Amino acid sequence: MIISENMLKSLVLVLLVLSSGLAVPTAYSSHQACEPGYIETIDPETGFVKCVFVEKVVEEIDTEIAEFEFADFQEHIQVMVNVKDRTSEIIASLLSPNWQDILIPPKLEKAIFNSERLHAVIFTNEWQCALGVLTDPCILVQITREGLGEFTETIQKNTRPIADQIIMDSQFIGINAKFHSIVIEAAKPSEGKPALATAIYTTKVFSTQKLVSLIGNQLLDKEIRDSGGFYDVLNKLTENDFSEFSLTLRPDNDEILRTITVSITTSGLPKEMISDTINPLDFIAVSVPNFTGDEVYRSKYFSEGFFPLNSIFNVIVITEPDYKIKSVNGGLIATIRDSTDLQDSGWFFTSNSNGKIEGRYLFGTDSSASNQDLIFSITNDKSEYLGVQLERPVEVTESESPEPLGGGCLIATAAFGSEMAPQVQFLREIRDNTVLQTESGNSFMTGFNQFYYSFSPAIADYERENPVFKEAVKLSLTPLLTSLTLLQYADIDSESEMLGYGIGIIMLNIGMYLLAPAVVTLKLVKKYRKINF
Repeated sequence: MIISENMLKSLVLVLLVLSSGLAVPTAYSSHQACEPGYIETIDPETGFVKCVFVEKVVEEIDTEIAEFEFADFQEHIQVMVNVKDRTSEIIASLLSPNWQDILIPPKLEKAIFNSERLHAVIFTNEWQCALGVLTDPCILVQITREGLGEFTETIQKNTRPIADQIIMDSQFIGINAKFHSIVIEAAKPSEGKPALATAIYTTKVFSTQKLVSLIGNQLLDKEIRDSGGFYDVLNKLTENDFSEFSLTLRPDNDEILRTITVSITTSGLPKEMISDTINPLDFIAVSVPNFTGDEVYRSKYFSEGFFPLNSIFNVIVITEPDYKIKSVNGGLIATIRDSTDLQDSGWFFTSNSNGKIEGRYLFGTDSSASNQDLIFSITNDKSEYLGVQLERPVEVTESESPEPLGGGCLIATAAFGSEMAPQVQFLREIRDNTVLQTESGNSFMTGFNQFYYSFSPAIADYERENPVFKEAVKLSLTPLLTSLTLLQYADIDSESEMLGYGIGIIMLNIGMYLLAPAVVTLKLVKKYRKINF
C-alpha cells in the first residue's frame, strides 16, 4: 500500500491530537546544563537551582507540517458524566516533563533516576487510597515486579529497600512518611501497566486546598501560576471539601513526567441535569458552588505563539448504547488533514458509539471558550444523528455492550461515587481477569447476575439519595474487598483451582457476614441473661 505525503501529514496531526493528553515531547532535566537562551540562577521561593528564560527560543518539529508549536507544559480539564449512575468526575491537570515547569527536590529527582525498576511515584489524599487505609494520604511507590522474585514474601522483601530509598532517603518533598504495606498487582495491559509491587506509605491528613498551596504552588513555576488558565480552575476545585489531590512522577528514559491533579467526584446529580443537552461548565458549577465562570480561559503562557494542542478540554459521556451526537453549539472539527484545521476552534470527537461519547474541544487560535461554545446535545433518534466520522472508527457488533460480561458494579459504584474509584476498578479486575477466565467462573457470573440485578438498581438509587445509608454500604463492603485480595496472590490455571478458591472465598464471607455477627449476638444475649438473672 502506498501512503501519500498528504495522508502522512494527516496521520501525524491526528496522532498528535489523540495523544496530546498523554504524550509529551522531550525536555531536559536538572542534571543537564541550561539550554541556549537560558541562564542558571537560584529560585528564591524554593532555593533550587533553575534555568531562567532570557530570550525566546522556539524548537520546531522537524517536519514540513510543523506550522504550530508544542510546549512542554500542558493543561488539561476532563469532565466525565455517567448518565446511568447520575455521577460526574471533574479532573484538572497540569503536566510537564520539564523540571523548570514543575520543580521537585534534586535529591528526589536523583533517587528516581537511579531506580531502574521504578514505574511511578504517586502522592494522593484520595479517600481509601489503598486497601487498609481509610483517611490518611498515601505515597504509592510502584515498582516493576520483573526480577523481584516469584513468591510473595520474596517480592515484598526486595521491594521495600527500593521504595525506602526513594521515599525515606530523599525526604519526599519534605513530607514525613510512615511505611504501611506492600501490595502486589497484576499487569493491566489496557492501562499500559506491567505487573507491579506497590509500596504504600502514609502521612498526616491535609486538605486538598492545603496541599495545592504547600506542594502544588511550591513546585509549580511562578510564570505558570501567574498565567492563570486551567490553573485557576484547578484552584477553584480545591474549594470543594471532597476534592482530591495527586502528584504523579513517572520516569521515562532521561526525563520525569510530572503531573499535578485535582479531581472531584459528584454523585446524585439533579435529574434535570441528566438530559440530552451536555453543558460541561454546569457540571463543574454543581461540584464547585462558587464557580461562576461562563467562560474557560487558556493559560496566558501560550499567548505568544500558536499552541493548539497544549490546552485540552475533554468530555466523556457514558450513556445508553444507542445515543450519539445530535448537534454542537461551537464548531465541529470533523477531520484533521493539516495544521490549518487546528486553527479553528471546535469539537473533535474520538468516540461516538457503544455507549461512550468522547470529544476534545480544541481552542484553535482562541484564548477562551464560552459556556455556549462547549454545549453539545446527544440523541437516540437515528434520524437526528450528526454525521461524525471518527478518525479511528471502532467496529461494534449488535451483541457488544459498553459493559463487560459481568455487567456494572452498581452498588459499589454508588457507594464509592465513581466507576473510576479504585475499589470499583479492583472489583472489575477480579471479575474480568480472574473469575471470567474460566468456564466455571462464567457460569457462576451468569447465575449471580440474574440475582444481583434483581435488587442492585434499587439499592444504588437509595445510596445516592441517603448519604448515611451510602456510608453504611461502604463500610459493609470493606470485608468483601479484603477477602478478595487473596485472589491477587492466587495462580488460577484450571477449573478445579477456580472452584477451590471460589468456594473458599464464599465460605470466608459467610463467616464474616453471617457467622461472626451471629456469634457476637449470641454472646451478648447470654451476657444480658446473666445480668438479669
